[in-house]
Amino acid sequence: MNSQIGVAYVQYAIAMLCFVIAIKTKRPVDWLITFSWFMTATLWFKLGIDEANKVTKVMVQLDDGAFMPRRAHDTDAGADIFSPVCFRVPARGSYTVNTGVHVQLPPNTKCDIRSKSGLNIKSDIVTDGLVDEGYSGAIMVKLYNMGDNPKVFKRGDKITQMVITPVLYTGFKEVDVVHGGERGDNGIGSTGR
Repeated sequence: MNSQIGVAYVQYAIAMLCFVIAIKTKRPVDWLITFSWFMTATLWFKLGIDEANKVTKVMVQLDDGAFMPRRAHDTDAGADIFSPVCFRVPARGSYTVNTGVHVQLPPNTKCDIRSKSGLNIKSDIVTDGLVDEGYSGAIMVKLYNMGDNPKVFKRGDKITQMVITPVLYTGFKEVDVVHGGERGDNGIGSTGR
């Protein structure tokens, strides 16, 4: 909870106390004071919500010819990454693209590089990758063509997407035995069809 919301809660409590007093005294001035406290509390609450909803920005440095990542819609989880060059991914082959995009991620986050669903479904092009918080080099994307036809990309085409997600930086401790859930060490296919 941020400080503005905390102040709002205190002011709402004061407003409720004034409300009780105004009911007992029935004086117009007490109703005016109550209204004033409610309005002030509402303003502080709105300021707190606005502060909490500020979008965290990812700092981006672009090499010559690179494109700024962007979301097609405000609510898209992934921001599209575009190719700065023309290239061809051979059938059943791969191609690595230097996107020219460098990112400074917010603390405790990572950047997942994910396949574009349209490229995956329509052209059999897949990709996968991870950008760590401390990495500042250009994002490199390796595209795999799982299909029987080559795929040509032009400069400015969408090639992948980046999804920023939180990370837990846990430590590791060696133990004699790990205790899992009811599944235990039953692996692939253990749950049947």
